Amino acid sequence: MLTKATSGTLEVTRVLAVQHAAGKQLSQMLTLHTSDGATLSLTPDHALFVDGTLVATADAKVGSTLVRANGAAVKILRIIDAKAAAVINPVTASGTILASDVGAPVLAASHPMWIAPLVLQSPLVRVFVNSAVYTVGDVTDMTNFCMILFAKTAAALAIVIVGAKVLQRGATAK
Repeated sequence: MLTKATSGTLEVTRVLAVQHAAGKQLSQMLTLHTSDGATLSLTPDHALFVDGTLVATADAKVGSTLVRANGAAVKILRIIDAKAAAVINPVTASGTILASDVGAPVLAASHPMWIAPLVLQSPLVRVFVNSAVYTVGDVTDMTNFCMILFAKTAAALAIVIVGAKVLQRGATAK
């Protein structure tokens, strides 16, 4: 997937998971309409670059600017609250996406605001969070995410422990 790095350059990034693709859950969405006729719909807690700062979409205001892939700024003309819409969110290795419903895309994070600043500022946090998302895959809520991550991690550790014991017994039998 093509994205724009926070440094300003275009780059190719890997999509690690497409969250909510399997779910039928409807969520509140905010649709931003820009001065060049483009639209973008995001959940209120999705992180977006507004006026050069990473904020939750709910904090975007009419008159604020978003960043296009080419670096150009585009103004928000209006914001419409859609009460129920399906959500699909690609999570990328870089932590950023170029997002759009209609028209030229704008730079956004691929995570919600509660974790996006850490993911974008720390390569170590980005690796940890992205590894967890990749391991778990598509889930609809944080409870399922944690349960699946715990179960898969426990299973992997059990396999490693059993494998180590088998190797150890094989070495002592010789």
